[in-house]
Amino acid sequence: MGVKVRQKTKGKGKPWWVFVTHNGQRTSRKVGSKKAAQEVASKIEAKLQLGEFGFEEKKPVPIFKEYSEKWLEGYVKINLRESTFDEYESVLRSHVLPAFKKEKIDSITRGDIRDLLLSKFSGGLSQKRVLLIKDVISGVLNYALDEEIIKTNPTSGITKRLFPKNGAKKKTVSEKDVFTT
Repeated sequence: MGVKVRQKTKGKGKPWWVFVTHNGQRTSRKVGSKKAAQEVASKIEAKLQLGEFGFEEKKPVPIFKEYSEKWLEGYVKINLRESTFDEYESVLRSHVLPAFKKEKIDSITRGDIRDLLLSKFSGGLSQKRVLLIKDVISGVLNYALDEEIIKTNPTSGITKRLFPKNGAKKKTVSEKDVFTT
């Protein structure tokens, strides 16, 4: 537990900040003058001593499986056609949930998604099907973004690097190329 007053960048006319560390959490606020910052700091210290100053309790982060079901029922079923709902549900069940069902929404990274998409593509799925898998994952994560569970959607822009523009196929290296380079 601690409350500190200092300038982030030293110098005359630079604002003063109050830094609070409590129960492993930290926060800071710009206050202005040194005198005002010291007054705020003493009030915060008193509240900490009385147990009245609390950091907001964070909401538990849902796992992907639970949240994808919420997305299907709360968004897809209401806003899209039944056939789209069935297709998305099938993609989730067959391709996405085996990889992410127990992962917390905020722990899924761009690398995790990229690896899943590449494994599906190299496993024989068409580019169109892989893009559908990406769209389903993106839909779930955008829903979480809208509800402020995550700050960014790790799927945005990911397929630009996976698949070349204009449907051009990636060049594969043949045995003959290996010996000539």
